[in-house]
Amino acid sequence: MTEADQTPVAIVTGGAQGIGRALTQHFLSAGWRVLVLDRDAEAMADLEASLKHPALRGCTADVGEEAAVTAAFAALVEWQARTDQPEGIDLLANNAGIADPVSGPLESLTLTAWRRWQDSHLTGAFLCTRAAIPGLRAHSTPFGHPFHRHPAGDSMRIRPPVPRRFGRAVGAKRRRCGLVTR
Repeated sequence: MTEADQTPVAIVTGGAQGIGRALTQHFLSAGWRVLVLDRDAEAMADLEASLKHPALRGCTADVGEEAAVTAAFAALVEWQARTDQPEGIDLLANNAGIADPVSGPLESLTLTAWRRWQDSHLTGAFLCTRAAIPGLRAHSTPFGHPFHRHPAGDSMRIRPPVPRRFGRAVGAKRRRCGLVTR
């Protein structure tokens, strides 16, 4: 298989609903193969049942858990081998995160709730980025180099429409800029 014949591969975390689902649908419609990671098994089953797309692979995983991320990336390698595709990825969309940022007054926020929120937003982005780097290096993008871009990043090249109700979530995602590299 030549490099020109390779179908681009995207990983979308939190990809079974909301902004992640819109990203997933966009990449599939643009001819990409997409691995979706989402901790919500019901939303994942709904995504797979409603799209029924051969280039979609769902993986129920909590991106804040290292073992779950390792297993998800192993599932990607297995999927690529089974479908005679070369290993590697072209894009990681670190989209996962708890959608409801309202937890009441800070003084009543529990440490458990704080850690769950941090794990879903920051630890998950770290773990997935770390796991994705070898795959990003294995592929080169149409732009000539591997890249990792947060889906809400200001200079993202592929922008699916974002419904107004996701405005706050997009703003929160942009605050992860320290984990976004080119």
